[in-house]
Amino acid sequence: MMTRGTNTTVTIAPLSLSAQTINTHHKNILEHGKGMIREAKAAGEELLRVKKTLKHGEFKPWIKENCSFSYRQAAKYMQIAKSAPQGTFDMDAGINSFLDQVANSRKPKAHLQSFSQTDAEYAQKLHAMAVRGTEHEREVAKGKLEAFAKSFGKTPEELMEEAGKKNPSKTEVEEKVDDFLQQAFGKKSRAQLIQIIGYCMAEYPELITKLTQKED
Repeated sequence: MMTRGTNTTVTIAPLSLSAQTINTHHKNILEHGKGMIREAKAAGEELLRVKKTLKHGEFKPWIKENCSFSYRQAAKYMQIAKSAPQGTFDMDAGINSFLDQVANSRKPKAHLQSFSQTDAEYAQKLHAMAVRGTEHEREVAKGKLEAFAKSFGKTPEELMEEAGKKNPSKTEVEEKVDDFLQQAFGKKSRAQLIQIIGYCMAEYPELITKLTQKED
């Protein structure tokens, strides 16, 4: 039934059967937990058919007059009818859970940047600082490493494993040499380093020549 104006009641005969069918599906949804999405889909398909039949502005009043549920519930049924044929969803889920599945399936996937050799080296430097730095340096490096790992969708542990594959760990001797160089020259100014290099070139020319020779 539909009411137009204040005194005129219009009965849409061809749709009375649709109202009965829709209400039956709604009743089945309330009575049966499993399979409710199938019932909701069937109700939604019938609602969509009715909506196409009616003129603009008549659909909401028709639901109010002919259906035992709200327009909001009808909108859910119609959304399920449109969404159920697409993708693989749990047809035994509750209505709201099903709609959440549909909404999540439409969310754009987060774009994760690729992990390069340079990224691996940077991650290893952060990890080294988080292990061997001062207390403050360790805290800062740990936070940076966690944020850096998150940008790749990984935990710090997973990131370091990936970094190890990209940039194999240094040997124990290489790490000791790096530590020595860091302690001996890490805080030297550019001018001081130039003086040290000049002294080495003057005192140990053969060694400098050997170190600077290109490998065949």
